Amino acid sequence: MLFAKETVIISLLPAYKIEAMVRIQNIDRYDDRKTYRKNLIETYIELNEFIKKHLPDKFFLEGDQRIDLRDRIFREVIGNIIIHREYTDATATELLIEKDAVRTINPNNPRVHGIMDLDNFNPHSKNPNIRRFFNALGWADEIGSGIRNTKKYLPYYVEKAKPVFIDKSLFRTVIPLVRYTMVDHVKNWHTWLNLDTKWLPKLTESLKNIEIDAHLQKMTWNQQIEYLIPTWIENANKMAISSTKKSTKSIIFDISDYQTIRNSKASSRPEKSTKSESELNENLTNLNNKKLNYLITILLTVGNPMSIDDLMLLFGYRDKGKFRQNYIKPLESAALITKTNPEKPTASNQKYIITEKGKQFLTA
Repeated sequence: MLFAKETVIISLLPAYKIEAMVRIQNIDRYDDRKTYRKNLIETYIELNEFIKKHLPDKFFLEGDQRIDLRDRIFREVIGNIIIHREYTDATATELLIEKDAVRTINPNNPRVHGIMDLDNFNPHSKNPNIRRFFNALGWADEIGSGIRNTKKYLPYYVEKAKPVFIDKSLFRTVIPLVRYTMVDHVKNWHTWLNLDTKWLPKLTESLKNIEIDAHLQKMTWNQQIEYLIPTWIENANKMAISSTKKSTKSIIFDISDYQTIRNSKASSRPEKSTKSESELNENLTNLNNKKLNYLITILLTVGNPMSIDDLMLLFGYRDKGKFRQNYIKPLESAALITKTNPEKPTASNQKYIITEKGKQFLTA
């Protein structure tokens, strides 16, 4: 049916549509907009033309062959939203081109239920008949190739950029067109964390590797803190609640910590009025939870790999066993950090680095 004429599709699936929009100049409405209710072949072709109209191509050589980066990246994104859409859902698919990113929202039957680990994921064909048809046309390769190719070619299109795929009831894709990081406010973070001066270079290099979305980039330092602190507490609460429902020990907090964190939420949420830097520097202490304090500090400093010995020095912590048990293992269990050499857990040169899930937690 989805390869039939437009009149047939509209009569049988009246709610089905794909919206393509550009919001760069007119962010309240749109600069350009197309609505597609056509069959999947025409939709695939016209969505690619829409991308070519609004995004630049960039020259790239792979070996001695010229590669069209724009085509390689976005034909995979378009293929994913067409092939893996949940067509029984009446929600519209959206492809939105903004100044800073291309975003898609797609009705979906989720399997991961969260941010996808692009290095370790098990591809699953949600509409195998549609996928086979696109394979026959040469518009799709093996299952999972779309995500892998997008990850492979995006850093050449936007330096060091990484795509984000969130597998929920609405599958979300974010393709950055500009890469922003947390490093712009490194001196504020250094002061706020109350770190020794010797840690400033390491913190700088770490924050260069932690990407943020455009809405955070547009905020001042004070606005970022006012936005992030309640979100950290809220997400930490959700982890504690989820763990309680499963009748297991929280992956981040002891269950006894939960009430303390929840009670601290109201007192630590900054007022809308402008606060002085000294007041803002007290906010982390005001969370009244040592584990959350350590959690945020560790995540901010392991954008580059760090050893457990260096992390202990950061806090002036002496007992390696307790530090590993209380902070490193919970963070690993939550998949917020990972070992650089997981095949040899006890390696003498073992270090830890933030994961994509950890970055998402940290940057809300």
